[in-house]
Amino acid sequence: MIIRKRISLFALMAAASLYAGATPFRISQSTAWAAAAPAAPAAPQRQLGPPAGAGAGLEGSGPADDVPPPEETPIIPVAPPQAKPSTTINPAMPDRTKMLLGEVEILDIPLEQIPNYRDTMREIVSDLATYARARDPKFIVTTRGGFDLLTWSRREFDLTEIKRDPMAKIPADAIMPIGMPLRLYLQQLNGIVLNGQFCAPLRVPHDDLQDMMKQGRKVLSIEHCKTPANAASALQTAIKTGVVSHVDTDQTDTFSIVPKSKPAPENPRNVQVLGDAKNMLVMLDNTVYPSREEWLAALQRTNYDVLITDGFYKGKQNLTKDEIHGLKFKEMGARRLVFARLNIGYAEDERY
Repeated sequence: MIIRKRISLFALMAAASLYAGATPFRISQSTAWAAAAPAAPAAPQRQLGPPAGAGAGLEGSGPADDVPPPEETPIIPVAPPQAKPSTTINPAMPDRTKMLLGEVEILDIPLEQIPNYRDTMREIVSDLATYARARDPKFIVTTRGGFDLLTWSRREFDLTEIKRDPMAKIPADAIMPIGMPLRLYLQQLNGIVLNGQFCAPLRVPHDDLQDMMKQGRKVLSIEHCKTPANAASALQTAIKTGVVSHVDTDQTDTFSIVPKSKPAPENPRNVQVLGDAKNMLVMLDNTVYPSREEWLAALQRTNYDVLITDGFYKGKQNLTKDEIHGLKFKEMGARRLVFARLNIGYAEDERY
């Protein structure tokens, strides 16, 4: 960034010197200067006017030496007949695209072959949900950061129209409108996890949020607030809205802290479905704990209704069935829900 600023500054200085009248040498070398040629000697002629000495002694008269010499005619530079205005030749700027990407062609894909990545992601989630519920019909699936996948977007609409055969006759009711909820995909989800719904400027519109709730989907949120005061305000707003939230002041999004304070609001009841949850804790980074026993003990000493954690200790040692069963109970003894994080946008062959 510093280099780019210096290049701009040097170019600006060169332009200023030219406009101020500083002329490059090559311009002065190609400029012709016109001057009067010396005249041939002429024959003496009789001087007209009064004779010499006439008017001497009169007021205002003086010696000839006091008469100022005539002003010289300034020499005006004249350009030669076929002269052309000088042009400053700037060196060619390097192609930064090739510097960064090499010879890669950007968007070198026919429009009709551009894949619908959003729909591909929906298929991945749906396939995983179908597989899990085939083994356990009560299996709960939530997604984080996928709220835009719930409806048919403008980009998907345009992409479908581009790929459509222009000669085909399509009924109007067969064309999916923009913003239409994708119910088949929604049926695979039990809940949606939002990012920064109450502590960030970018948030899901309130009407869209209420529509998801009316369709029986539980809404959760993860809030990284800047100050404790903002965190307390966000938590109260989430409770009034009916959104179960994890609220902290950590801006790293690592989730490495198990809070010592009680959850708000604390719920003494058993929680076996997502709709009964009142609070939740997200704890994904367990590398700060020297042993898996200490990490599991820290989680078991909490009373959160929903516990979202990693299924592996330090990314290598998977939890056993007994260890997972122990996490399903709050410290007070009531049951709770335990979720494991699965990143479907990043392949990790050593974990799953």
